[in-house]
Amino acid sequence: MTRFDSETRRISLSLKRLTADPFETFIEMYPVETKVRGTVTSIVDGDVIFTFGEGAEGVLRKDKIPPTTTYKEGQEVNLTIADHDKRKHRILVSPVLLEKPMGYR
Repeated sequence: MTRFDSETRRISLSLKRLTADPFETFIEMYPVETKVRGTVTSIVDGDVIFTFGEGAEGVLRKDKIPPTTTYKEGQEVNLTIADHDKRKHRILVSPVLLEKPMGYR
């Protein structure tokens, strides 16, 4: 039982709320600034989706991709965990740059 409303005499039940959120485990395993190696799984609207570790997925936003870099599915890339989006349950990543490209901020 997760909640009881005595006024309406209702009981709220939720197994999901009683178990640990797996995303919290991913956050502990991959804190911000952690270096990981990921594989490109898909490219959606310019954003690149990577998998790394035990089923963890990361998103590289199109505005973080250097202008001269292109990605293709199946490619392995070195990444840095940039941020955790707890609301959307996403791990945001950025590429590990070996050199600073011209015009990149």
